[in-house]
Amino acid sequence: MTPSHGSLVLSAALLLGACPGRPSGASPSAPEPSPVPEPSPVPEPSPVPEPSPVPARWDEPDRARLALLAHDASEPKGTVVTVQLGAEVAEVSKPFEVPALQQPGRSGQYAVVAAHDGADALAVARSAGSEGPWFVDLRNLGARDPWRAVEIAPAPPAALHWVGDRVFVGQPARLSYFVPSDPKGRVTELLHRPQMMGKAYDLFARHGRFLVAIDDVVMPIYADTFDLLSGAPRHVAGFELPGVINGHYAHAGLLVDDSGSGRLFAHTPFAHRGGNGQDLLALPFVEGSPPSGSGVGEGLQRAGEMVPRRHGSEPTLFAGEELSAWTGLAVVEDGGAGRVLLAAGPRGLFSSKADAIATPRAHDLGGAIVDVIAHGERAWALRIADGGTQLLELDLQEAGEVGVRWSVSLDGEFRAFLR
Repeated sequence: MTPSHGSLVLSAALLLGACPGRPSGASPSAPEPSPVPEPSPVPEPSPVPEPSPVPARWDEPDRARLALLAHDASEPKGTVVTVQLGAEVAEVSKPFEVPALQQPGRSGQYAVVAAHDGADALAVARSAGSEGPWFVDLRNLGARDPWRAVEIAPAPPAALHWVGDRVFVGQPARLSYFVPSDPKGRVTELLHRPQMMGKAYDLFARHGRFLVAIDDVVMPIYADTFDLLSGAPRHVAGFELPGVINGHYAHAGLLVDDSGSGRLFAHTPFAHRGGNGQDLLALPFVEGSPPSGSGVGEGLQRAGEMVPRRHGSEPTLFAGEELSAWTGLAVVEDGGAGRVLLAAGPRGLFSSKADAIATPRAHDLGGAIVDVIAHGERAWALRIADGGTQLLELDLQEAGEVGVRWSVSLDGEFRAFLR
């Protein structure tokens, strides 16, 4: 049977409705599905702000006063006076007492561990008992009681150094600091060297923004440099200093430029079977430490005095007939060239150019010079003469001579400056 025309049309329509590409039963007029929205663009991260610019130069804290110490090592206290600078006549304060710490392993021996801010305040270490705890008292000059006491743990302070708004604390195998204005008295540890065992950082040297902390005895002798320019002190380098046979580092001074390059000077007394004496060392510094890759003492300059033990051997002395101990060291900027000063007791004052320490000059200032201190281009000395102590401001002349600008007599035997 042949299909009719109508049935053919219906069959074609049904086939068209089942064509692939259109869902079964869907109407041609049905709406298209909504498009999936494009994801929002991820925002670019905000740029990290640039750190605040570092100050272009170090602003050295002013020195308005000098603090002088009188202390007998057998006594548990000492006496301090201060001298106002800048006045036509130097003004001397009334004396006041400060505590001294019992020295570890040395019965009946005491040391005053203190630092002066250069103005109106002192930091003085004290102990609440033979085993601690230990504190650093912050005192206004002449005040009976401290205005803040900062506890120091876990061992006694061996040395203090006050610069600007920080007090640095040297301890066995540790170096820390605190901010005097912090009411909570928080102490921040800068460095811990377990290999130092019981040795302490007990000597500081600073010039401008660079501070060197020194472990002063028993080889290897460690030292660490810090940059104080801005923010928290930044550790620049740790290194070993030249060894001393049966001796120690007694005093140190630093002369560097804004990059930390220059020289570290040190006084090292010694006594061994060959003889006894003392050396002045000048160690080159490059950006805060001895030259990279150099051995201990490479580039070192050394000049000294020695009295041999062998009978008939002649002593080696810078000046005079008998050896006397150097009891102070200071470095004057001297226009950037530097001048090193040594307090040589009854032999007066020794001075040398920073780059020629082997040829010091001796200066008779009218008595025994027992300590020296410098600040920029100025320097002062303590002289014992005529049964008393006098504070001198030194006149450092271009030709290398040293005289006295002025002097003031002190009531007591003051033998050391507080740094």
